[in-house]
Amino acid sequence: MKPNILFILVDGLRMDQIFGNERTCITPNMDMLTKNGTYFDQAISSADGTVLNLNSIFNSLHPYKTGVRAINLILTNTNYITQLRDHGYHIFGLVPKFTSYTSLIDFFENNEARYNALSPKKEYLWKGLEQKAIGILDSIKSCEPWFFFLHFMDLHDPLLVDKKFDSEKFGDSSYARAVSSIDYWIGKIIEKIDLKQTLLILTSDHGNLIPKDNKSISDIAPDLKLGLNVGKRIMPKSTYSVGAKLFIATRNIITKVKLANENKKLTPYEIRSRRPPFTLSLYEESIRVPLIFAGYNISSKKISHQVQNVDIFPTIAEIIKLPKKNNVTDGRNLFDTFGNKIIEKPAYLHTMPFQAMSPDDTVGIRTSKYKYFRHARDSKKNINLYDLQKDPQENHNIAKQHPNVVKEMEQILLVTTSYDLEKHEPSEDENVRKKIEEEYRKLGYLLLVRYF
Repeated sequence: MKPNILFILVDGLRMDQIFGNERTCITPNMDMLTKNGTYFDQAISSADGTVLNLNSIFNSLHPYKTGVRAINLILTNTNYITQLRDHGYHIFGLVPKFTSYTSLIDFFENNEARYNALSPKKEYLWKGLEQKAIGILDSIKSCEPWFFFLHFMDLHDPLLVDKKFDSEKFGDSSYARAVSSIDYWIGKIIEKIDLKQTLLILTSDHGNLIPKDNKSISDIAPDLKLGLNVGKRIMPKSTYSVGAKLFIATRNIITKVKLANENKKLTPYEIRSRRPPFTLSLYEESIRVPLIFAGYNISSKKISHQVQNVDIFPTIAEIIKLPKKNNVTDGRNLFDTFGNKIIEKPAYLHTMPFQAMSPDDTVGIRTSKYKYFRHARDSKKNINLYDLQKDPQENHNIAKQHPNVVKEMEQILLVTTSYDLEKHEPSEDENVRKKIEEEYRKLGYLLLVRYF
């Protein structure tokens, strides 16, 4: 009997809020999944934004191979949703009203599969969205086997916290309290399924920012609306335009001075936490996410080796014994071990610009030891190198002190991006495979490149 599949993606959920020792949120339901399932505490997203990651997850491809920059979820000919459907699965979903979901919506068999996520009428789990999710679960019980994809946006701006959870008991920040609230409702959803017959995957698309002392840049800046309203009352209409520009410029100067003074007391990590939403970043807080497999035939295990979100669907495919196809994929089955140890490979990283040639476009590579990233089109620009073992919060850029490591990481990046499976299947070109394998071995990696 084929298992049902429940895939829960909580947008913007940080790894340290689920597995971290210093977390303050209360998450008994996710803790239960962690205790009874297999969890990966070094799961890395391919990018810092939703759309690039959705394409990486559903297609099991790195962002530079999907061709997607910021707008759409494009399902390739070998995407896993099509394969699940062809294997007898009924496909259901509950996702935000993004235009990017158009291609996936076509697969959903349920009505009202989209909800308001970013509008003033945003739907939260605690404001009715959980009833939609539970209602779909109740209605699909006669459609086994089913695949149900849930994408929750409670942690996305605008972030509001249910009054029941808005206290220090449930976290030291609004973000942590929202995580506690999400956990409660995930528990209600789990109650509706038989975990023995359901494979459950819980993850996120990317991380998020948690401002120190709940302060963001908007909290430090003079109130824009108040200032403009005062200006309108005391200035002639003919000067509104000039006055507004003058006020905004003054506001920016004051904010800059205030930030400079406050930042003297903060670490680089704490300073980054005050960035405005949607700031591009390949730092750990943006790309490290929880990943849990629980339920059907999943044992209790912690895996600390680095994995990526491109690995999720190849792992699902192996667990449910999905017929193998000649997939073009960058992922691999995470439960396929080598000497009881996952063969670690470098994680490719890419920022999500909101235009094709963004000046902030950044690419990088991550290993368990180092994080390296730089400008996407200029290898000499914006170079960052961090020792993740000695400096997990990435407070100290050591690129200048370790040029040899920079060179090695750049080589890993170039090898990773140059090896295109669409053009070079190992079975067709053994010489190419051997060459790439040898390059990785020189850099200290024991890797099976054929799985890339």
